[in-house]
Amino acid sequence: MNSKPIIYAHPHPAVTTDVAAFTVEAGTLSLLLIQRNEAPFEGTWALPGGFLRVEYPNNDPRRSEQTDDDIDASLSACASREAKEETGVAPERLEQFGAYGDQGRDPRGRVVTIGFCALVRHADVRLKAASDARDARWFPVDQLPAPLAFDHDRIIKEALTHIKERAKADCDFILALAPDEFVFDDYHALFEAVTGEPIDRANLHKRVHEPRDPGRSLDRPTLNRHIVGKRLTTANGEKLRHRPPVLYRRPSAPSAVTSDHPEEKS
Repeated sequence: MNSKPIIYAHPHPAVTTDVAAFTVEAGTLSLLLIQRNEAPFEGTWALPGGFLRVEYPNNDPRRSEQTDDDIDASLSACASREAKEETGVAPERLEQFGAYGDQGRDPRGRVVTIGFCALVRHADVRLKAASDARDARWFPVDQLPAPLAFDHDRIIKEALTHIKERAKADCDFILALAPDEFVFDDYHALFEAVTGEPIDRANLHKRVHEPRDPGRSLDRPTLNRHIVGKRLTTANGEKLRHRPPVLYRRPSAPSAVTSDHPEEKS
């Protein structure tokens, strides 16, 4: 049996990951960007991201010096690590939404990047630029700086499309942005901010609380299972003088699962 390792004759492209992390603050959907601190595109704003860390070949003396921390176990692990290193943000959940490998997209050579998106609660993070990033900031999605590095304008556009479709298809998706306890008005505001579209409150309430086909098994979950009671007091602890709204509790792990496999579109 031939135990000689298989080495392909053609060149291998490099692999990177880029993270489109979104938040909602005061009703505005914003995107996290970094200002690059080195070439190419030094000083230009870009998505946080970087190269996939892989193990050296067994016959390479550097292989014996590598530890598990030097190797990314998966693409999502690479994306999470890069986001944390460059911005201080460690997304709770990541979803892969695209792959980009056109010739010429990176002046350093043939580089294939995998796009991941995340929803992050604004109050949960404190930005801290480090590693390859000179600065890290939230930008409203309709006020992004230009030009952006690489082909990140295209990647961002497709990330926005992805989160809008996911918000409409899965009522749990935007709960990553919700307070620990919330009322339906909070959910309504988040839905409009993420989708960028106004929607009648009653229509949205029906959409996320009732199955598409009554009498049949549900194709997707509803918000009903997150109901924990009624809100009886205001944020200041004062007793409500009107009909108390239904109170929901945010699950500790929203339904958007960290994965290297893109979600199928509904």
